Amino acid sequence: MRLEAVYKIEDKKLSITIVSDSYESQCRAFAQLWDGTKWNMVTHIPSSEMKTPTKLRYVNCTSTQLERHFDRDHNELLRVAKLIIL
Repeated sequence: MRLEAVYKIEDKKLSITIVSDSYESQCRAFAQLWDGTKWNMVTHIPSSEMKTPTKLRYVNCTSTQLERHFDRDHNELLRVAKLIIL
């Protein structure tokens, strides 16, 4: 499962991507900043430190409930990215 969000923060465009996979080593969570031509890494959370559970593909719940599984990593990425880019 994958969560992608793009935010306009002041005059900047920030992207947050979180991927939950069946294998922890293939999970990822990162924030990127658009410079007008390409996305550049701002911050990330190592897969071993992610709070988003693995194997979300196999969880039986509504899309709203599913999105809540990403909340802690999403909020942390957004918090740290704002500190860096502002």
